[in-house]
Amino acid sequence: MANPKNRVSNEGCISKWNQRQPRKKRDDDDNDFDSTIQKLTGESSANRKVRGIVDVILNTPDDDGIVHRTSAKRRKQQAGPSQRRKAPDPHRNDPFPENLPADDALSGHPELELREFINELASSGEYEVSPWENRQKGLDTEWCEARSRIMTSVVNANAPPSEDDVHCYACDKRPPTLRCVDCNFSLLCHECDMIIHTVNPCHDRQSWQKGYFEFLPQEYLYTFTRYTRFNCIKCNCQEYTLVNNGAYIVVTIKGRFDLPRLVPACTNCNKWYPQLELQNILHAGLWPGHPDLSKTSYIFEQRLLQMWYHIMTNFPGASLHGFLGALGQISDLHGRKRTINHTSFSRAYREYSFMEVEKELVKGRNNMVCPSCSTDQLMCHIDGIHKLYRYKNASQAKGTSYHGGRFIALDSDVTAHLDSVYKAHPTKSALYKDIYCGDSKWKAARQSSSKTDTLEETGLVVAGCRHAIAQKAVNMFAGELYAYSHYLHVNFLLEHGIQYIWQDVVCKYWPWAQKVATSNPVWMDAVKQIKPALSVMHAKAHSWHCQVCWGGRYRDGAGAGSGEDMEQFFSYFSRIGNTTKHMTSARRIDTITDHVLYWNGRKIRALPEILCKRYQRMQKSIGETQAKLDEITGMDNKKLSIWKSEVIMAAKDAATCRPSTKQRHGSREQQLKRFFVVTYQLKEATMLNKFVVSGSDGISSLVGSEELFQLARKRTTKEKDLERERDTLKKSLEGSTASLLDMGRKERCKSVVSALQCDIELTVNSVHQKHLAYKGLADASKRRNKLGAQMEREKKKIGIMLDKLHQVQMVTNKSARKCCLDDVVKGNFPWRSQASASFSQKRKATDLLMFSKRLEEEAPYLIKEMKTFITYYREIQKSLEGEIDSLSKRPLQTEYKCVNDSEVDADKELEEPHRYIVLNKANPGHATNRGLIGLKQAGLAEVKSQIAWALSCFREVLSADGWRTVNFGDDEEEEESDTEEDNEQEEFVLDCEAY
Repeated sequence: MANPKNRVSNEGCISKWNQRQPRKKRDDDDNDFDSTIQKLTGESSANRKVRGIVDVILNTPDDDGIVHRTSAKRRKQQAGPSQRRKAPDPHRNDPFPENLPADDALSGHPELELREFINELASSGEYEVSPWENRQKGLDTEWCEARSRIMTSVVNANAPPSEDDVHCYACDKRPPTLRCVDCNFSLLCHECDMIIHTVNPCHDRQSWQKGYFEFLPQEYLYTFTRYTRFNCIKCNCQEYTLVNNGAYIVVTIKGRFDLPRLVPACTNCNKWYPQLELQNILHAGLWPGHPDLSKTSYIFEQRLLQMWYHIMTNFPGASLHGFLGALGQISDLHGRKRTINHTSFSRAYREYSFMEVEKELVKGRNNMVCPSCSTDQLMCHIDGIHKLYRYKNASQAKGTSYHGGRFIALDSDVTAHLDSVYKAHPTKSALYKDIYCGDSKWKAARQSSSKTDTLEETGLVVAGCRHAIAQKAVNMFAGELYAYSHYLHVNFLLEHGIQYIWQDVVCKYWPWAQKVATSNPVWMDAVKQIKPALSVMHAKAHSWHCQVCWGGRYRDGAGAGSGEDMEQFFSYFSRIGNTTKHMTSARRIDTITDHVLYWNGRKIRALPEILCKRYQRMQKSIGETQAKLDEITGMDNKKLSIWKSEVIMAAKDAATCRPSTKQRHGSREQQLKRFFVVTYQLKEATMLNKFVVSGSDGISSLVGSEELFQLARKRTTKEKDLERERDTLKKSLEGSTASLLDMGRKERCKSVVSALQCDIELTVNSVHQKHLAYKGLADASKRRNKLGAQMEREKKKIGIMLDKLHQVQMVTNKSARKCCLDDVVKGNFPWRSQASASFSQKRKATDLLMFSKRLEEEAPYLIKEMKTFITYYREIQKSLEGEIDSLSKRPLQTEYKCVNDSEVDADKELEEPHRYIVLNKANPGHATNRGLIGLKQAGLAEVKSQIAWALSCFREVLSADGWRTVNFGDDEEEEESDTEEDNEQEEFVLDCEAY
């Protein structure tokens, strides 16, 4: 491909090149032309690509100096599937296409001949400018032509009006005295301005007394003067006057406004009612900076708080200081004060967000519940995120979190659970130190505290369903301890009847969970009733036998999910760590919960579409997976079943360092192998016993052999146990010691050789996979360098295993030849015949088989989730309809009366005194009752809309795929259950159509 620097202006490059280099005569004109192209492109004629030549020739600037190039996507579409290249290969030389002119047509050196060559290619019609480029060029032209007209119109708009020719836009009688920017730049007289802006005091108005438009000073602003109802509790008077009580600082989307502050007072007894001031502010769409307005002058527009909510949730980690600074600059631009109190806004927003959450619950919307997992949840993914830490030197002000326990569990409950776990099972066990699986070191498997001196909370452990909806979390105060996951395992998964727990290191967590379960019957139920599964993506970094023994693809009934659902949530969630790390503990919990509610709400609204896409993708994947499987096995199910058994058995053998008790006393082959191993271990222990008796810890320290001495002592302590096991095996096998050792040696060599050959084949397959990815990356790519280093390490590992294989083979066959490393890396295994399949092929076929089975399980799961989604919302619909009917029949207070502060405080003695709840629920006022009915009717409309959209999505997808004929199983034994599921499926269709 041509050098991009040379593409900017090829025409200029040609002229400059001709000026610098005087034209020389050469005998070979073709070489002269190649030399010219080489000067322009920086490529030799041998390695120059046709596509590169065309780019250099056709990417010439137009009259405006703009280079228009065909996009990569457009070039791929024009090239067709057969001509698309996955990655550039500098060692491949493509021939010139046949439609290019012959070399003798370009035999001349002058620029005219080169231009003719360019025109000939351009006129062939093969290389066309994309429509998008034409549109962009046309758009540039139109903007250039319109700039002068736009500037003229802007200047005309700044001309002060003539009082003789223009009248007030409202009354059309009096001459205007000012202009309102927020009323579509309407020109208003003084009387109309007072009428309009008494109701809308936060409008920006301009005057032109000085010959130009300037914003009015703050003393000309109006204030809120309308009170809906008034009834004095002292003299029963219904008339009031407004008394000046200072000034408001009102902050809106347009910045800060300083307005006069007026409080209603009874005209008869002159009693003030400041509590009605708060009611009036809320009815005007504002929010107080403090519940007692006598202690603050800040009032915030609710639209501004909503705007900050959407900015904060759509741009996690956004700076509140920056947002308020921008509002202050807008205020200053319009001639108002720019200072906005950060603390007042922050607290007002928090309280407003709490109120909005409770209002959503009144409307029947709970974003902490997944509609498709509300009953019989299939799985739950538990994972940790360390980016949501909090500094220890952050504010330590003690406060109560409003959302405490809603998403993040209470720290006191989690601490009590950790104490009970580690009291019964201290962290000295070897289970806590096993952090390796395959070639990877897993931080999540460490059970040592990674808490630093600078952090208080180190992150979160989150549990979520397979639709990426976060359901529960716990704070981490140390490393990613197993006990944090165990708390969610016992207190959330078990209570909700979840069937599978997916984790990144479940191969390490589950043995630990089984061990600690022995001290508590509830913990034992959690282990027995819930099944473990290893996440699909993280399983790639585990050892191959771990993927087979623990992988979710090998778990019957686990479905085709990836078990990585929280990773999608973390990609959004991790960005708020920039702000939460400096917050107090209570505020951090509330902020995290607000973002969780937003994320879950967005996922729930899109859930019908997500389920439909999964269903379509599942149907497509079934056919593709089966085709790949048939290509490998030749549609031989019997062969595939044998391969599956071999892979699973090899994985179990590789996973256990020594045979289990059941295997030891099982088949004769296993007993012979064990007898051979035990006999030689006993010989080693006998010889090491002399070394241990003659030495000591002090002597080994002096000579530097502490590790050797400790290992020898460990071996000798098992001498008596080995003797008993050898005698037991010898009695069982019945034969001479020499013959039994010879047979055991052969069996042991056979199993070790088979295991080594499997490991070598799988490692070679891993090298081949990395090599394919390696070729598709650029030379300077960091990923390419990393893959190259990984391939070198794996090749060294293959060499070590080949040496070990040769040593084992020499035990039974002295003439065994060592395998060549280069041949093995190429895939030529001497122990495999051409007709036999390699272990990597068997493993690949088994993976496809298990994935195919999981895809078959996915169809009924998705249909069940669709039905659960509809059922969940229909139950909410019935509940809301019943509540609306109950509220409509409730007796109401007929008279309105101003309430004293003491009466309000007395009424707060309820079950939840510190939450946003409705007062006088048992006997509400007329307005309160109508407000509750209105909110619930709004929620009912949203529920019906969600049901209607879900039905349209489900009906379209399932009818297209023949939902009524979906087969839930192929086995004859499952015919009855399949018929029942089909009947449920048919009933669901009829219910949807009736609805």
